[in-house]
Amino acid sequence: EDHAKRSVRAQALTPPIGTWFRECFPTVKLDEDVGEVLVFHGTQQVELIKEFGLDARYAKDSGLYGSAVYFAEQSCKSFQYTSKQDEMCIIL
Repeated sequence: EDHAKRSVRAQALTPPIGTWFRECFPTVKLDEDVGEVLVFHGTQQVELIKEFGLDARYAKDSGLYGSAVYFAEQSCKSFQYTSKQDEMCIIL
């Protein structure tokens, strides 16, 4: 609705993200019938995630909806939470 007010029209990605993902990661199967989708998680805490996984008990309390592990459908949103230094990490 907001996009229509501003005359902004979303266009589908070409190729669709599902096609791109299947080509890059052929061994990963997403079951769209049960709602499996590709999501992204941007972080500066790579070492913690490697050691403890994506565990909400280690999440900051300053998140918009409280202490949680957040994911995004768009990679650009997840990149906003990566380090601004030389090293960036995004998890699929």
